[in-house]
Amino acid sequence: ERLTTAAPEVATRWRCVPRMPRPEYLSLTAGCDVVLDTPGYGGGANTALDAAAVGAPVVTWTGKYHRGRWQS
Repeated sequence: ERLTTAAPEVATRWRCVPRMPRPEYLSLTAGCDVVLDTPGYGGGANTALDAAAVGAPVVTWTGKYHRGRWQS
């Protein structure tokens, strides 16, 4: 709802999906135009490595600590 209010022009291009088995997740990641790695969620280690493994670009925000600098 926040995205729809803040940026209605892009809200329809976002998808939130439930947790899935790893092979399905990697297949989905490989088909993404971009992978968003949110700050505070885990810092990027798994997301960065999974995205790199399938050639998907990642967008993130540099964090203050090591965990937030994996993709900077």
